[in-house]
Amino acid sequence: MRPSKSFNYISKCEKCGKEFSQFTTQYKIDNKKCKRFCSRACANSHTRSEESKAKTSDSLNRMHENRGTSRQSDNPEHRKNCSPGWIKCLTNRTKEIKQHICKFCGKEVFAKYIHDVYCYECAEKNGLKNLQLYNIEGKKIPSKKRIESSRAVQQRLIAEGKHKGWQSRNLVSYPEQFWKDVLENNNIEYSFNHVVKKRELGLNDMSNYFLDFLIDNRIDLEIDGKQHKYPDRIKSDKLRDSLLTEARIYHLSNSLE
Repeated sequence: MRPSKSFNYISKCEKCGKEFSQFTTQYKIDNKKCKRFCSRACANSHTRSEESKAKTSDSLNRMHENRGTSRQSDNPEHRKNCSPGWIKCLTNRTKEIKQHICKFCGKEVFAKYIHDVYCYECAEKNGLKNLQLYNIEGKKIPSKKRIESSRAVQQRLIAEGKHKGWQSRNLVSYPEQFWKDVLENNNIEYSFNHVVKKRELGLNDMSNYFLDFLIDNRIDLEIDGKQHKYPDRIKSDKLRDSLLTEARIYHLSNSLE
């Protein structure tokens, strides 16, 4: 049975000969598993034996053979687990957002890198890893792959009953407030952000649709911002309009944004 009682033990550094104390157990002392050096500097400057170097090299070679990679290969894909590539990745980054030109298509992009920057479209076309890009205002731009991945996770959680989706919408934009004032000044009754459950429309979805202004239960007045001009949003809006057959839908483009 191993003794578990710990105590302060005075040992001698194998590099500089300085005495130092460490908190250890008798088991580690007997099996030579306690600290051998007084500092990190002494440990790093310690000259390893040829036997120790051979063991480390054999261990790394076996690891790369199991992963199907090579430490000596000239192909960057085969050297992805080697330390030089990892160090290069760190030195390529910067704290400030810099302006770059995509090396494939010449498009202007912004990123926290020094060199070798490309846009999301070229990354997808050439099978490359997506770099984090920013807009001219310094805000992060999510890639298409990241958006689809996040959406797939949310849909899976909703399907498993772990998430109910978007259940409320309490924010009121300036254009919506403008139209609320217009309707109220003309004594027109309305239901703002009227909730329509998607599952009642035949969709296998636990989230809801929100009608901007439902007037007299038959007119749906939608105030569309610039996000409704995106291709995926146009597609979802067409599906939404086709399902809301009991209401007459009017889309007003928001020119105030």
